[in-house]
Amino acid sequence: MGVLGKRVILGLVVCLALLTLCPGDALDAQEARPEPILRAVSLGPNITETIFALGQGHCLVGVSDFDNFPPEARALPRVGGYVNPNFERLLALRPDLVLLHGKHDKVDAFCKDKGIRVVHVAMESVSSVFSAITQLGEVFQCSQRATRLSAAIGKDLEALRKTVSPYRRPRVFVSLWRSAGGLSGLGTAGKGSYVGELVEAAGGESIFGNVSIPYPEASKESLIKREPEVILELRPGEEISDAQKKALVSDWQVLRTVPAVQSGSIHILTNDFLLVPGPRMGSAVRAIARALHPEMDDDL
Repeated sequence: MGVLGKRVILGLVVCLALLTLCPGDALDAQEARPEPILRAVSLGPNITETIFALGQGHCLVGVSDFDNFPPEARALPRVGGYVNPNFERLLALRPDLVLLHGKHDKVDAFCKDKGIRVVHVAMESVSSVFSAITQLGEVFQCSQRATRLSAAIGKDLEALRKTVSPYRRPRVFVSLWRSAGGLSGLGTAGKGSYVGELVEAAGGESIFGNVSIPYPEASKESLIKREPEVILELRPGEEISDAQKKALVSDWQVLRTVPAVQSGSIHILTNDFLLVPGPRMGSAVRAIARALHPEMDDDL
């Protein structure tokens, strides 16, 4: 994995982990005030995407370093990310609102000192995405649009769950990160993780779904013991050639006794929405379901 690709994936996974540990609060009295939003800065790709999906992209004057969807977001000024916010750039944009995941003491203190309103948004699970859409609908005064967006996403997810329900649920290992050219430092999805929820909705059973840590590291020995039937390697947003994919798949051959390796059920997924809890959850579930159940691809 290239340095940039690893940085993006680790950044997204760190955000997911931080969200799980530091969920955002519901709207308080200050966040519910009716003043219109004129200049907003988003410090999360999923928050940005949701704001655009609600038709409020025109309110954004800045986004995080990881924002790349929709295309309009790419043209907006960058202000760092959750881990490394750039306060100088943020202040230069003169925002009247900053939106971020969970709690962030430094951002909160900076914005309080500068008189900038802050809204905390939690989007660390499937259910919290719907709550966040409702919250953002209230913040941007477009609650009806939020209701319609949530209904459309929910309908899509329910249809996908219904489609995969007749099929056997394979045991799945999700690789979120690993060392270049090998299988050291394998990162995966555990219990309570957003990625684990996607696998379940797609008709799979995560082999680390009983591990209490949302995003733990896994050893090669643990994979041999747990015998995954499908391996999903998530590399969102990376441009990978066929030759590179072949090399990545070849790395797994050291685990010859693992059923997924024996059957060749190793899938490299590069969709940019895979680790972004938000309006494209259905697309993420669909991409995973196609890998888990290739026999039903026409139904998806």
